[in-house]
Amino acid sequence: MEELLPDITINSKIDARIFLKRLYDTTKESLEISEKIYEKDNIESGEDSLVIKPLKLNGNKNLAVILFNINNNASKVFVELVADKWKIEPATYDLYSIEAKRILLPILRKYNKEYQSRIRLRIQTKENLKIKLPKVAEELFFEFYGSIYKKSLHPVHWRRFHRFVWHCHVRGVKLNSEEFYRLLIEKNIDRGTARTLVENYRIIESFLDTIRH
Repeated sequence: MEELLPDITINSKIDARIFLKRLYDTTKESLEISEKIYEKDNIESGEDSLVIKPLKLNGNKNLAVILFNINNNASKVFVELVADKWKIEPATYDLYSIEAKRILLPILRKYNKEYQSRIRLRIQTKENLKIKLPKVAEELFFEFYGSIYKKSLHPVHWRRFHRFVWHCHVRGVKLNSEEFYRLLIEKNIDRGTARTLVENYRIIESFLDTIRH
């Protein structure tokens, strides 16, 4: 079963673009970090993003950490880890979290020392990864996913799927595509089928929004 991976964020407490530039300078100019842990030539800085590639890959292939900001001038920085191949496939919650700490905590400690701050890495807990649905929506979802035993979807599955989506839309159940995907993976539905369902979920939601307005 594929495990859900946590959201990882940093509250920089300043303009995120300034924070990322400072973090870039801190990392690149530190001989201790760049020589022993980080590959200096593979640290890239942009206006609102930073890519760090560690020398020690721990069995992962082409592992990298991406830090980025979505809203201009906001202080929230999002963290994503990517790899061509994880040493455990697919990546587990524990592996993802451990690698994020291993790579980022030394940098943040140095940053905090230089700027006399207390910036921390925030990793979503396993408990908070679970999506909670209202009772009726949960029952409709169970009726839908509980009947899927194979990769192929039959008309009965699609009818139950449409009933679930319609209910969520009419009752204002807030469930975005990523959350729906997580629900499916949590219920041990294979990734290919989950992606197909998420794409259809997105299309139906978009259509329902159109006719509603």
